[in-house]
Amino acid sequence: MKVSELQTKTKPELQELLSASRARLLELNFKVASGAERHVREIRTAKKLIAQVLTCLNQK
Repeated sequence: MKVSELQTKTKPELQELLSASRARLLELNFKVASGAERHVREIRTAKKLIAQVLTCLNQK
């Protein structure tokens, strides 16, 4: 998701996206630890999205 898309969202939408992204990150971490997931790069993109959402929330 692009930063410009995040900036147009409202605060509740961003908070909902943040909780969903954190849940996704937790799920990915469990899958990688158990060996079920081989695409480790998805963890990086999930962390990046969380950071972008938090930045947008702090700017509002």
